[in-house]
Amino acid sequence: MAKITHCHAPFLDPQPGRITLPANCPDWQRHLLTDPQTSGGLLIACAGDKASALVQRIKAAGYPLTEVIGRAEGGAACVRVVD
Repeated sequence: MAKITHCHAPFLDPQPGRITLPANCPDWQRHLLTDPQTSGGLLIACAGDKASALVQRIKAAGYPLTEVIGRAEGGAACVRVVD
């Protein structure tokens, strides 16, 4: 069981409309997705047309579980997690 710290507070009760998680999102997944301790080095951003090549290079470097997990879109700042 993950320990919830004071660092999680701003992320566990986000401003309405800024972070949207699926209604059936289990607590462990919500905590992982909003954990300020691990959200840093897990993500890499690149141009969409370069994503496949970058994923292959990372996998070849020894990280076989690398995947594209989302995309950035224009508009108001928010995070939307979908099933």
